[in-house]
This record gives sequence, C-alpha cells and structure tokens, in this order.
Amino acid sequence: ITKKLVAAIMGTIIIMVAALLLIVYNRVSNTLLEKSENLLSETTGKALQETQAWMNKTLAMLETQRDTIEYEDMDVPAMMEYIRHTVGKNDAYPAGLYVALTDGSLYHSSFVPGPDYVATEKSWYQNGIQSEDFMLGDVYFDEDSQSYVVGASGRLKDAAGNTRGVAAADVYLDSISDIVGIQYGELCGYNLIVGLKSEDALEDPELLEILEDEARVQNSLSVLQDAGSVVPDGGDPADDITIFVPSDTGRLPDFFRFRHRGSGAPVEYNESSVIITEKLSERQHLKAGDIITVKNQDGIEAGFTITDICENYVQHLLYVSPAAYEEAFGVKPEMNSLLCLLPEEGPEGGADALTTELLKCGEVAMATSTEELSRSFNNSISSINYIVVVLIVSAGALAFVVVYNLTNINITERVKELATIKVLGFYESEVAAYVYRETAALTVIGTAAGLLLGVVLHQFVIRTAEVDMVMFGRSIYAPSYLLAAVLTVLFSVLVNLVMYRKLAGISMVESMKAPE
Repeated sequence: ITKKLVAAIMGTIIIMVAALLLIVYNRVSNTLLEKSENLLSETTGKALQETQAWMNKTLAMLETQRDTIEYEDMDVPAMMEYIRHTVGKNDAYPAGLYVALTDGSLYHSSFVPGPDYVATEKSWYQNGIQSEDFMLGDVYFDEDSQSYVVGASGRLKDAAGNTRGVAAADVYLDSISDIVGIQYGELCGYNLIVGLKSEDALEDPELLEILEDEARVQNSLSVLQDAGSVVPDGGDPADDITIFVPSDTGRLPDFFRFRHRGSGAPVEYNESSVIITEKLSERQHLKAGDIITVKNQDGIEAGFTITDICENYVQHLLYVSPAAYEEAFGVKPEMNSLLCLLPEEGPEGGADALTTELLKCGEVAMATSTEELSRSFNNSISSINYIVVVLIVSAGALAFVVVYNLTNINITERVKELATIKVLGFYESEVAAYVYRETAALTVIGTAAGLLLGVVLHQFVIRTAEVDMVMFGRSIYAPSYLLAAVLTVLFSVLVNLVMYRKLAGISMVESMKAPE
C-alpha cells in the first residue's frame, strides 16, 4: 500500500470516527436514556427497608457511643477526648458526637459556642432530654455542606442514673440518597415517595394538610411495602422480594402502569390479582397459574396463585390486594409509605420546599423526589455512554478494515482482468461499477445476515450483563435496525471511494501481461 493510499485511508477513518461520534453518540445517548426510563420501576419497598436499616444502624451507633460515656462515667476532659475520637467514625455524622450538660455548656469537637449560646434552649436539647433513646429532630438545610441535616439526640446520664445532659449528632441525609440507585419513569406515574414511621402517620394533621393541598400534591395513595423473600422450589434461588399492597386496589393503576413487556398489552389488576415481575418469574421458573410461596418480614409463610406477570426492570415485586394479604398472612396490612402525584407544572413553592415540609412532619421517615433520582441515575450511566460509543466506533472501524481488505484483494487478484476491460473501451466509472456491484451485493448479504445474528447476540449480551435484581430492556427498536444498516452501507461506500483511485490507476499495459 503506497503512502498516498495510507494517507487516504487515515483521512477517511478520521472523518468516519468524527461522523460516528456525532451521529451514533446522539442516537445511543437517546436510546440509553429511554432504557433508563424503562428501568425506573418499583424499588420503593427495598429503598424504604434499607433506609430504615441505615437509620437504625446510625442511631444504634450513637446510642453505643453515648452508653460508653455513661458506663465510663467520664469527666469533662475524658469526655472531650472521646468526643474527638468519634469524629469521622461514621459517614452519616462525620462531625461526630457532641454533648450539652444541664448547666448549658456545650462540648463539640470543632464548634466553639459564643458567650450568648445556651445549649439548653435549643430544640435538639429539649427533644433529647425527654427521651431515653435517640430521637430525630427537625430537618434543616446546611448552607456550608449544601446538604439536608437532621439532629439526633438522647438523654445522657451519669453512673448513678441521674440526668447529666444530652448527647447529640448531626446526621447528613445525603447518605440515604446513595441507597436509591434507579429512577422512576414510564412504568411509575408518581413523582414523590414518602416513607412513614407508622400507619398512624396517615392521621397526622400536618401531613394531611400537605396532602390535601392540590397546589402541592395532586393525588396520593398509601401502600404497604413489605420486605420478604421467596421460599424456593428445588434449586431456584431464595430471592428477596417486596410484597406491594395498596390501600385501594382500584387506584393503584393510576400510580403504576401494569403491562406486558413484549406486546405492551395491559395487565389486569384487581382484588383477586396476584402479579409478579418478569425477572422474578424467570429466576423462579414461574408462570401464570403457578403457586409462589413467600415469607413476609415477620417470617410468616404464605402461598399465592399467580394470575399474571408484568413488565419490570429493577427489584422483584409481588403485587397483591389488601384482602389477599390479610387472608394469606393472617394480619391486616399496615401502610408504611405514600405514593404522591404532583401537579404537572410542579408543586407550589417547588419540589425541594415540599420535601422539606414533609420531612418536618413528625411521622415522616423520608421523602424522595423521582426527579432527584432521575438526575442521580443519569449521572451514574454517563460513563456507559462513552463505553458504548467506543464499542460502536471500534466495530465500525473493524467493518471498514474488513471491507477494505476484501475489496483490495479483489482488485489486486483481478488487476489484469480489469486492465483488459479498460482496453476494450470501458470508462473508469464503468470499471469501478463492475467491482462496486460485487461489493454492494456482499454488503446487502452481510447486512441481512448481521441483523438476524444481531438479534441473537443482543439477547445473549443483555442477559449475560444482567444482575440478580435487574432486568435490562430487551426490545430492539426499528431505528436501531435502520441505523445498523445505514452505517454498514456507509462503510461500504467509504471503502469504494478510497478504492476508486486504485481502480483509476490500473494501467492498460497490465492486460498485455496476461498469459492468454
């Protein structure tokens, strides 16, 4: 290959890569975003359970540190040294523990109070002095860390059991957001998830005032999300599941879209329905009409006859009615969360203000906007976009090289034949067309075969990449077929353009060297 040909090939490859980066990246980015929206299915139960576990673990650590001060009956210097020791020990409260004594003095690892600061007048002190256990206070926004923070405080005693003051810590709620790894989109119609400390929260006047204000919350539905597990049959895995029970069966389809993945046909959900998600059905080898045996959070086993299977991409869920749950487990379902629909133009005052107001309600454990989760998920998949682009560009470059080599060998092996055709009076364009027709035929055959084999390969790659609790989108859309075919033809055309100069450079003298 001459230097000029190498330069032509390199220039063509550079142009091809630039074009692919502009065309393919835009298409792939849109496709991945569409898949990410499909991945936004029910994980509320899992998120709530993990959030509660995270909060319980944090409060347990605080109580252990408080108990250490009590057990050792530390004096002020020893207590101050121990407070410094708690700094950075837990990501939930990186500033560590701090203590306020009944005389109003405050002992903190870094904060130095002014002369007018009286700890006993603070709300966290007044809340903590009334509670043996650590309790959460009001949520506020910390300007320095740009994070939502909630105070946790509990009574501190001396060795004799007398009240000595209050031990407290500032818990950063950013730790909760790490638990939620996915978005809520096409399948989920709600915009906000509110976790409740107990079913009594539904009678909380503050919460009811917010829920009844249509300018902030258009509609809401209380649900039970019970963390359980499958009792496997044979060698199937013991998958963790969320048992999802709405307070009003007829209203759940307004908040979640039940459908079959392949056809998009709706899945009926009513009082007698028992619906499981697609990934769970595959892992447990279950179908409609089979019986699934599960344990609820209290370890009670129950069997349900599956009525249908719905599209879902993340987490394993079992949807049943309140009556079916009570009949199976022998206990009435206690609602522990709220699904909220917000006005289309957004809640009055903004979503952040609404979340803050909800968290101020005493019976609310958490409040998470799906818009927040969407941003988090988009950031998490941004690196995947680049990987996909690199793979597509690499595949394109490989296709270019393969077609180029085949065409180059074709011309090299038939140089005398092509020179003879020139001698017979064919124009250069006609000689090129003589070769291009063969290349075009190979391109069409290769494209057709590649599209068929690509379907099989796509299913293999998607299923291989899936983890236990996640099902990726398995549909291939028409634009993907079209884009693959267009790119293949584009590579073929680029090769033809590069090889035209070689065809034009064939000398008619070569025909005289032919032995015949």
